[in-house]
Amino acid sequence: MAARVTPEDGTPKKATLFWRDGRGRSGASTLMGTISETAFRAGRGDIVIGDGDINNDTLTRQFRGRSDILLPPPASRNFDAMKEWVSSAIDQCIGKRNTTILDLGGNDTMPSRLADELDLMAMLQDSDVRLVVWSFMGTGFDDIENVYRSFVDGPFAKAPRVLFLNGGVGQTSTDIEAVQKHFRSDSRVETMIKAGAITVTVPYLPCLAQMEKANISVFEALKGDRPSSGTAQSIFWRAMTRKWYDRLMENIDGTGYPELFL
Repeated sequence: MAARVTPEDGTPKKATLFWRDGRGRSGASTLMGTISETAFRAGRGDIVIGDGDINNDTLTRQFRGRSDILLPPPASRNFDAMKEWVSSAIDQCIGKRNTTILDLGGNDTMPSRLADELDLMAMLQDSDVRLVVWSFMGTGFDDIENVYRSFVDGPFAKAPRVLFLNGGVGQTSTDIEAVQKHFRSDSRVETMIKAGAITVTVPYLPCLAQMEKANISVFEALKGDRPSSGTAQSIFWRAMTRKWYDRLMENIDGTGYPELFL
């Protein structure tokens, strides 16, 4: 995944906001963390992450101890607290002209309510902030419907959008072509693609559930690190994760739109 070109002082040419979309348990936190870590390791120093998903702190745990990268979490899941947190996160994105990734979680209407009440689309346009929506979905009907409803009726309906087609959520499959066929045969996905959405097929990582239970990230698995429990990794995790990561990066590079992935 190519790093985006930045001026000599290290700041991006334009403030950028990546907004997470989709239901919970769709692989979003794992994928956002993996893409972000890849960009950091490629030399990007302008990225910050806002993890507002209090019920799933996967992103926070992955970047624990890195206060230069991770924004302080919201005070609570209360709507007013979340509104203040989102406002503050976007203020710093505009002020520092950096790239900000916001994850407000899934399974509820909080993200769309916040975007509507704050009139985020208009504000981002007025502030010359580039917006990209990352939509994550598994193979289930409701996963696709959630993203489709956001695409049709959501506050960011007209924003550039990436559809992460996760073959590891729902009817899991190790066959990438079968996963692609499953999604592309769905009329809702077809409609979004025809409207300009870019797709990335996400391979199935069989050991992901075990890795999450052991509190070990994708890059820790790739390095062969021990989980925080001190127990050894399964001998299969490293090879499985390497195959998954290489295929994911290949699929991202294959879109031909590196600017949509940091």
